[in-house]
Amino acid sequence: MYPVVVAIDLETTGADPYKDRIIEVGALVLENGVPAGEFSELINPEVPLSAGIIKLTGITPDMLKDARDAAPVLEDFLDFLPEGALCIAHNAAFDRQFLRTATK
Repeated sequence: MYPVVVAIDLETTGADPYKDRIIEVGALVLENGVPAGEFSELINPEVPLSAGIIKLTGITPDMLKDARDAAPVLEDFLDFLPEGALCIAHNAAFDRQFLRTATK
């Protein structure tokens, strides 16, 4: 068992990591099974949200209008991640590809 596990979740404007954008990043750090930190921030994608994404995520354009751009949010997120932690996600391949594409 890993002593530090991070559960990560992203919300995006769609399913294509090369065309679509991240609109929310969230993570929960567990140390020995106990919550030890969290990260949650909305991201302004600078593109319109479809009605389907609004319905799926519950995130509206109004919620994103004052949000920061992706680059500083993702830099803060990557700095937040504990060294050597096991990162898990519901759809890890999806989230990983979006993070790789967005952070180059």
